[in-house]
Amino acid sequence: MRPMPDWLKPSARVDLALVLARTRDVLRSDLGAPADLSAIAKFARRYGLFAAKDPDGFIALSRRPGLGRRLLALDAAPDEHVMPLGRLLGYPPCCCRAARRVGEDQLDVWAARPRRHIGRYRLIDVSSYDTGEALVSHIPCSAACRASLKIARTLAASDWSPTRFSSAKRLRSGRRGCRPLS
Repeated sequence: MRPMPDWLKPSARVDLALVLARTRDVLRSDLGAPADLSAIAKFARRYGLFAAKDPDGFIALSRRPGLGRRLLALDAAPDEHVMPLGRLLGYPPCCCRAARRVGEDQLDVWAARPRRHIGRYRLIDVSSYDTGEALVSHIPCSAACRASLKIARTLAASDWSPTRFSSAKRLRSGRRGCRPLS
């Protein structure tokens, strides 16, 4: 894996890994540092992806042309869009429904709520998402969400697992209750 550009936030590494592992078709992230669309598109092309950027500094990288622009337009829409946005991002339906019940303005509070992940479900712990070391990029509907676990296991078994990124040493070492992935 090539080094990640400065404009790609560490959390977007998880999203990128999920797209490259083909568990989802598109990612959305805000920029970690200023970048123009040409630099973003050049990076995307290296991985066979398409790039889009909106005026608010959000980017989308997708496997299909036009999908990133569609995602950014949906995200900018003024009406309620938690469910369709989550589905377009490849999140499990159960997690999208839970996010819709919580409401878009309360998602960060919900994500910060402590959860006790037991056994194999430790793989869906999103507490290390901000540092780019999680195996899922959405908020699981519960600490024992099977659909989220399936996504995490698929990514962990892929060549694009966050253990391939230089910042994922904690997962590799098994710290924080995660089993070693290498």
